[in-house]
Amino acid sequence: MKIEIPFLAGLLFIGTDLLARVAVQGVEQALFSTAIEHGLNLIKTSRARGCVELGGQNHGAGKN
Repeated sequence: MKIEIPFLAGLLFIGTDLLARVAVQGVEQALFSTAIEHGLNLIKTSRARGCVELGGQNHGAGKN
């Protein structure tokens, strides 16, 4: 199985971030807050790129 280095780095970052949150907040709080934060970051980057709106419509660059 071939896995790219950036993908592995992302998994490592998420794992260490989650372990740090568990140590401070507890398991349930850490899982919930991490999921919410990553979801909001995904929405923010998608909107900054201008490619996806919350309604699910795609608006690529150059399309009006």
